Amino acid sequence: FEQVYRDFEMQKVCYLPLTSFILKPLHRLHHYHLLLDRIVKHYGSANHHDYRECMTAKAKFSQALKAIAPALAHSENFVKLIELQRDLIGIDNLVQPGREFLREGCLQKLSRKGYQQRMFFL
Repeated sequence: FEQVYRDFEMQKVCYLPLTSFILKPLHRLHHYHLLLDRIVKHYGSANHHDYRECMTAKAKFSQALKAIAPALAHSENFVKLIELQRDLIGIDNLVQPGREFLREGCLQKLSRKGYQQRMFFL
């Protein structure tokens, strides 16, 4: 998978990383829901002839977003693990079923030479 991933990103017609293609459709649904919220606020009341249809569409999008929320979280986790595996040298089996990325950050280790910055990943 890693080789296919790198080959895809090295193509001249590919201007975005593969991870953006994985997450974009799921994020787009959330964006559509926000647009429907703005449209409903713009109409303001039930007197407008499109208000009822917009409320129906908003309710359906809310149901769809609740259904895909676990898939979105899983996809974001998968993308983060792929990016870490690509960036870290010597770690080839980071992406495994059941493995979850929690957090990353910087720590400072105190040594004889003073503080040394280290990255950590949970």
